[in-house]
Amino acid sequence: MKKLIPILFLLAPFFLFGQRQNELKLNVLSSLDKQPMLQYEFASAKNIGVEFLAGYLKRGLVVGRASTAPLLDFQSFPRHFAVAGVALKYYVEPNSAAAGAHIGLYARTELLVAEKDGYELAFREIFGEDPLVESDNRLNLGAAMGYKWVISDHWIIEPQVRYGWNAVKPSTIQEWQGELFLSLGYRF
Repeated sequence: MKKLIPILFLLAPFFLFGQRQNELKLNVLSSLDKQPMLQYEFASAKNIGVEFLAGYLKRGLVVGRASTAPLLDFQSFPRHFAVAGVALKYYVEPNSAAAGAHIGLYARTELLVAEKDGYELAFREIFGEDPLVESDNRLNLGAAMGYKWVISDHWIIEPQVRYGWNAVKPSTIQEWQGELFLSLGYRF
C-alpha cells in the first residue's frame, strides 16, 4: 500500500487531461460521529470518475465495572487511525456528466497512528488473549454503488454503499466490512 499512494499521485495528471468535473465532498455521516472524511473527485467526459478519500477514525475499548455511578468506574482506551482511499467510478447513464447512478471499485486503508497506553493490557483483561495485530491496519478492497444528485450548478448530494474485504492478513474479526456514505459536496 505504501507504493500505491505515490503511484496514484504520479498518474493523476493523466486523469486530469480532458477532465470535466471537480468535486470536493464531506461525508456527513462520519462527521456526525466527529470522524471527518473528505473526498475529492474528478470525472472525465467518458463517464469515469476517480475519487480520493482522506479522513480520521477513532475506535477502542471502554473498560470498567457497573456500579451505582457507572461513568466513574469506566476507563477509555481510544485508538486513532488515519484513513486514505481511492475509488474508480463508472456512471451508468450515457452523457451523465458525472451525475446519476454509478458503480465501481475501491481501495481503502486504515493505519494506526496513536493509541492510549494500556490498551493491550485492557484488551487482555477483557478478552483473555493478546490483541490481534492484523486488526490494527486494514486494506479494504471492494465494490461500490451509489447515486449522485446535482442540486444546483455547484451543489451535490451523493449516497454510496461500499462493501469490501480486508486484504491485510484477514482475521476472523471483520474480514468483510460495509460502509455507508452520505456526501454533501461542491462542484467547481
